[in-house]
Amino acid sequence: PTPLGLSPRPYQTEFLIVTGFIFVFGLSIFYKLAQNHFEATERNREIIRQRDEAEFRMLKAQVNPHFLFNTLNNLYSLAYARSEKTAGAIMSLSEIMRYLIYEAGAPQVNVEKEIRFLSNYVELEKLRIEDPSKVSLVIEQPEPGLMVYPLIFIAYVENAFKHSGIDTDPEGFIQIFLAFRAGEILFTCENSIAAVHDKR
Repeated sequence: PTPLGLSPRPYQTEFLIVTGFIFVFGLSIFYKLAQNHFEATERNREIIRQRDEAEFRMLKAQVNPHFLFNTLNNLYSLAYARSEKTAGAIMSLSEIMRYLIYEAGAPQVNVEKEIRFLSNYVELEKLRIEDPSKVSLVIEQPEPGLMVYPLIFIAYVENAFKHSGIDTDPEGFIQIFLAFRAGEILFTCENSIAAVHDKR
C-alpha cells in the first residue's frame, strides 16, 4: 500500500488574522485609555482654575471691609488733626479701591500695579503706628511687562500687621521683601508676634 501522506494545514493564515485582531483590539484599548487620561487631566486643570478664582474672590472680600474700616478711622484722625498727610492718604486709598474694583478681577495683572497696590496698603497701615520705621518694605524693580496673579501678596502682609502687635509692642517689627530674578518671584514677609496675655 501507498504510505499515508499528511498535507500541512494553512495555520499561517489563521495566525495572521488572530494577530491582526489582537493588535487592533489592543490599539483601541490604548487609545481609549489615553483619551480618558487626557479628559481627566483637563477636568483637573479646570477644577484647579475654578478653585484659584474662588480663592482670589474670597481674598478680595476679606481685604475690603476690615481694611476700609481701619483706613477711614485713620483718615478721620488725620483730617481732625488737619494733618498734611491727609491728602496723600486719601489718594492712596483711592488708588487701592480703583485697583480692587477695576484691576484685581482679571486673571493676571501687570506686576507694577500689584506693587503699587501693596505699597499703598503698607503706607496706609503705617498711619496708625506710632513709629513707622518699624515697618520695612523693600521692593526690587521687576522686568517690564511681567504678569502675576492679582492680590497674591496681600494676605501675608495683612496678617503681619494683624498679628505683629507693632502698634503696642516696642519690639514689634514687620519686614517685607519682594524681588524678581530670572523668572522667579522672591517674597518674604516676617513679623514679630504679639504677646498673649493671660486673662484668668
